[in-house]
Amino acid sequence: MLVGHSTGLDSVYYKPQDEEILEEYLKAVDLLTINNRLLA
Repeated sequence: MLVGHSTGLDSVYYKPQDEEILEEYLKAVDLLTINNRLLA
């Protein structure tokens, strides 16, 4: 892998597109955000 050789597993694992990752992140961002005003 360090020298660019394939492991042969590239087609086995699911690789989401950047847009899919962003969509899923945006669904959870409110649950992942710490709001300091709530802690005071």
